[in-house]
Formats: sequence, structure tokens, C-alpha cells
Amino acid sequence: MSVWTCPPGHPLEARGQTSPTELHGLVEDVVTRYLPMVERGSDGALARRGHLSTRPYAPLESALDRKLAAKLRRERFGPAGVEGLVVSWLLCRDGLPLGFVGVGGVQPALELLAELSERLDEVAQEASVTLQGALELSAGCGALPPPPPTADSAKLTVRERQVARLVAEGLSDAEVAQELSMSEQTVGVHLRHIFHKLGIHSRSGLLSRGVVALGEPERPAAARRRVG
Repeated sequence: MSVWTCPPGHPLEARGQTSPTELHGLVEDVVTRYLPMVERGSDGALARRGHLSTRPYAPLESALDRKLAAKLRRERFGPAGVEGLVVSWLLCRDGLPLGFVGVGGVQPALELLAELSERLDEVAQEASVTLQGALELSAGCGALPPPPPTADSAKLTVRERQVARLVAEGLSDAEVAQELSMSEQTVGVHLRHIFHKLGIHSRSGLLSRGVVALGEPERPAAARRRVG
């Protein structure tokens, strides 16, 4: 079992522990290397905001991104002998993720889900209540968590939205410049404006601020011709 917690609505900032401890490196690698890829797509917590639940589910079986699910099985879970994975979200009162509980096993995920669903749901609900209480206690002491991520596109120009979305998808400055037919220096200028407007300090902050939830920006005519 692995339990990870995060500030409300910031799953990419999650920290946690795993038992048995020899599997912690595996889970940490999945969270740090693969979770950002999940969050860039339709399976991420930001994209599913409002539809999250403590009810356990099998993420690799229900994933919309089948290629990424297969990649996780092939590169991480399969070599570690993990056949099935079941996850429950920990949620605050507003429905934002406070973390998650994951259980892996040697049996297929649907069998694991049938075996653990009721108990894991109870654990997730109780943990959510505990974390919500801790948040309220912290607020009462004046220690407020960071605000939940937003995708406030009104702060960004159309061009800045294009740059932000592509950077959040993992493209380098050079790749963004080629995609949008601009210089790398211009990409850097746009990024500085984006960081200032959204109150972030790094490229990874674009994910935690919910840029992946922005509508797909319209690509320039040149880029559309290349894609088509």
C-alpha cells in the first residue's frame, strides 16, 4: 500500500510513503516521472475535477490514454511483478484532491478491486475527513495551504496560451519556437510573462496551476498546415 498527500488540488506536489519500503522507489518514480504525463491528459485529476471520488478504481484499466497505460505496465509495474493496481482519491470538502491511496498486487486489477473496494473506500473517506480536519486546524493557526490550481485564461493572451499549453505538454523552447514559428528568445519572453501572470516560477508550475485544463489553443496557420 502507498499513501500520498498533497496541498488541496496539487497532485503533482504529492509526497508519501509505501509499504513494503522496498517498493517505495517504484511508486516514487511513477509519481514523479509518469504522473505529470497523466495530468497532461484526460485521465488527470485536474481534467477530472468535479468527478473525483474516494471510491476505488483501476486506473490502468479505465485509462483513456491506452498507450500511456501500456507504457506504465511495460516499464514499471510489470518488471516489479505488480499485475493489478487500485487507487482511491483523498478529497477535501470542496472535492479537490488531497492525495491518494494505491494498492498493488499480483492478481489482476479487477480481482483486486472486487476484494478491496469496500474497505479501501472506507479508509479513503476516513483519511479525507482527517486531512480536512488538519487543514481547518492549520487555517485556524494561520498556516494556509496554497490556493487550488486555476486555469485563468483571461490573464493570458492567445499567444501566451499557445506557448503555455505546449510547454505544459513537455515541449522545449526550441520545439515551441518551431511549432509556433517564432524565435526561442520570443518563447522565453512569453514564458516570463506567463510565469508573472500566473504567479509561478518554473515550467512544472504550469501543470500545478491547471494550464492543462485550458482549452486547446488554436494553432497558427503554418502549424496547422504542418500537422495536416
